Amino acid sequence: MKIFNKLSEDDKKKLFADICAWIDKNIETNIGWTELCEASELNHKELQILFDKYQQTSPMTYIRKRKEESRKQKPSFTVTSNFLSKEE
Repeated sequence: MKIFNKLSEDDKKKLFADICAWIDKNIETNIGWTELCEASELNHKELQILFDKYQQTSPMTYIRKRKEESRKQKPSFTVTSNFLSKEE
């Protein structure tokens, strides 16, 4: 586990960016606290601190918003097939 309190401000920003990139990469999966803590190697409180500082929200709220944005970006359509057949 990283020593969170000893990280520089730049390192915290980089870590936060990496966490957000991981979330985006895994947005289609079920991301809960366990998965987020394991992936980031941070504990619950450290994640709360980062998200509060850089997004002014909680990690889970951030993930929910990213999931909603991801769904909106996907095209919503139905594939249908119309075949023309020649009667003989």
